[in-house]
Amino acid sequence: MFMNYINKIVLYIFVSTTMLIFGYEAVKFARDQVRIT
Repeated sequence: MFMNYINKIVLYIFVSTTMLIFGYEAVKFARDQVRIT
């Protein structure tokens, strides 16, 4: 039970961090596209 709870927290942190990095890269890419055109 306790390990399952920890696993959920670790998974949540991992997913949120990945989404944050992905969003940052997407915004940076979009800015570059706008600058080119």
